[in-house]
Parts: sequence; C-alpha cells; structure tokens
Amino acid sequence: ELDRLYFGDTGGNVWRVDMLPGLGGNSGSVSFKNNPQLTKIAELGGVGGDGDNRKFFYEPDTAMRLENGKPVMTISIGSGYRTHPLDIGDNDRFYVLVDEDYVFDPPPANFTPTKDTDLMNVTALRSSGNSILDVSGYKGWYYPLSLRGEKVLATSLTFLDKVIFTTFAQATADGSPSIIGPCEPLVTTSRAYVLDLLTGQPVANLDRE
Repeated sequence: ELDRLYFGDTGGNVWRVDMLPGLGGNSGSVSFKNNPQLTKIAELGGVGGDGDNRKFFYEPDTAMRLENGKPVMTISIGSGYRTHPLDIGDNDRFYVLVDEDYVFDPPPANFTPTKDTDLMNVTALRSSGNSILDVSGYKGWYYPLSLRGEKVLATSLTFLDKVIFTTFAQATADGSPSIIGPCEPLVTTSRAYVLDLLTGQPVANLDRE
C-alpha cells in the first residue's frame, strides 16, 4: 500500500503527503488512499537578503535505514532552475534532509518546516567527523555548489548509504568560469558526485586524472 509521498516545488519547498488510513469499500478493509494530509516539511528557497532563489524541478530521492534499531527516513534533493540552465547567482545546493517523524503518522500540530539554518554545511559536518544523526540541533546537511551557475538538473540516487547526483555548470572542465567573447560559444561542464549519505564525505574519486 502507498502510505507516504514526498515532492518539491519551484518555490524551494519540500512537501510530504500522509495517506491516512480509512475504511474502503463495503468490506470495511483499511485503505491508505483516503484523507491524505499535506505538510510542508522544508522551506529552502532562500529568497531574502542573500538574493537566493532556489527551485526544485525534480522529485526527491528517499531512503529508509535502521539506526540503533529505529527506522530513519532521508530525503535527498538538489536545486536548479531547469528552464534557465545558464542562470547564475541562485546559490544552488544539494540537500539531504532527515525526516524526524519516522513513524507513519502525520507530523504534530506544532511542526515547523526545516529552514537552511536547521541544516549543517557539509564542510562543517566533515570536519566534525560525525554522522548528521550524531550532531544535535540539525535536521540534515547541504552541499553548496561552487562552480559558476552550478545546479542540479536530475534526480539523485541513494544506494548502500551513498547518494549519487550530477550537476551542470557554466564553467570549464577545470572549474574556472566560462568567460567568452561576443563571437565565441559558451563552454559548460558537468560533474558527478558520490557522497556518504550521513556524513557528506566523498566516497568515490571519479576524476580520471
């Protein structure tokens, strides 16, 4: 039975739909297709003083694992303006969120959406030597994309506690900005990342050089 849905939107929000149980048909059987409850679990658009305008065009990747005998749900998603892939200055990021409400019940009435300030920069997480589950006060981590106009334009994949995602950027292969003359073609590049799901550490070297 389908019991939960996750999706992002072009405002930089992440949503969760709980398919609440209800009686189905004349037999009185329990169905999870009735009375869905919609909850905004994250607000990550970044619109404000920093001028960010992050958007989610692709579906999040979810994974469940056991941590100390308890199930933990992670939601991975990257931002990027798909309809304007050459835009720069949106300060795009890749996110791994931890859904603290791991049991299949709707969030409580006093639930507040996760903000960027509730997430740990991957650099600080790596320096700590801890898993994000061992750092109190945070609900996940984010990886700031550093190339010129770098953005996520595809769905990520989680496998064996590793998250794999690709990016597109307005830059040369070595990461330097693509500076062109009026009659020169624009140079772009792409990257592939393989990071540990809970620590953000790189776990595979994909650079052939």
